[in-house]
Amino acid sequence: MHGVPSLGVHSSFVAPVTNFRFISVVHRKGSRCGIPSCSMSRISSNSFYSEFYGHRVEHLEQLDQIIGGGRPRVWLVGDSSLDNKYWILNRAWQESCNGYQLALEPPRSVPDVCHWMNFLLEQRQSLGDYKIPPGPQVCINAAVEASTVRSRLVHGLLPQDELVRDRLSQDDTLVISVGGNDIALSPTILTVVSMLCAVYGNSLDRIKNDPDRIWGMRGILHVFLDQVQQYVDQIISKTKPKKVVVCSPYFLL
Repeated sequence: MHGVPSLGVHSSFVAPVTNFRFISVVHRKGSRCGIPSCSMSRISSNSFYSEFYGHRVEHLEQLDQIIGGGRPRVWLVGDSSLDNKYWILNRAWQESCNGYQLALEPPRSVPDVCHWMNFLLEQRQSLGDYKIPPGPQVCINAAVEASTVRSRLVHGLLPQDELVRDRLSQDDTLVISVGGNDIALSPTILTVVSMLCAVYGNSLDRIKNDPDRIWGMRGILHVFLDQVQQYVDQIISKTKPKKVVVCSPYFLL
């Protein structure tokens, strides 16, 4: 088994269940694989991972049709903290797992966040870990590199976000990691001033003894609380998923 790196996302989003079922995967032509649309044409793995800004919407649609039908899905949305494939393309390809071997040709994956989440989901299902929801979950990555929450609120959801919004089901889990680029890559003047105040305008005593009155914190909360909440509300506007997990692995100070 390959080692599993830290994902930057806490794995406690899975919930207890009373039953589960195995996913049967057979590669012989014409055989049943346990996934409704596994007979569809496959996606070139090279093409699937060649995009810098997320995955193509048409690839995500095809992927969901092949391996997502009837399965609880874990949707990843946000920025490069989840869409990290570009930064590890020089690493060795991994054997695709958790149904991706039925969707990609050749059946190999870049070892990004999504791949390792699927690796863990498949392991837990095969080992009978009852901490997971019923049914063989699958993780699909709709996050987009270098994207910001502000651009989504000003210009509208990205096509990948819209796909998740339109396909989200009540059995799905939505994992969001966004906001870091609003500070590190494309900050507004208000954000810059807030960060300067937060870093240089507070003493350690003030931070420890009066955290509610830290200089600059309101501007930071505007990004990570107010704007992220608006983003979440837009994605779940059609269907409320089983669980929403909001995270940010950045350490920007």
